[in-house]
Amino acid sequence: MLRQAVRADIDSIHPEPDGALTEERAALAPDLARSLMRHAVSANVVPLRASGERYVPVALLSYLQAERPRVLVMGAFHHSRLRETFLGGLTSAMLRDADLPVLMSN
Repeated sequence: MLRQAVRADIDSIHPEPDGALTEERAALAPDLARSLMRHAVSANVVPLRASGERYVPVALLSYLQAERPRVLVMGAFHHSRLRETFLGGLTSAMLRDADLPVLMSN
């Protein structure tokens, strides 16, 4: 499916208020892009900023609304109910608010 895509964007969302990233987190998106390229998928890394974890879904939904991709492919996992109550969760937000097909993997 990804090989047939005209474009594959890897959205790397940075929720740190000061924009600081650890080396490990900063390397994830480029590593994924290189992995996709080894499988003949043209991939671009798109850095997005969010002012805190609570605004990560807002940043991604804004990007999706502006770019209008055909499908969103993302990982999915669950946090504790308490954490999701106060900080929200990207997985549940995408299931609830995304207006395009979402392919998730855990």
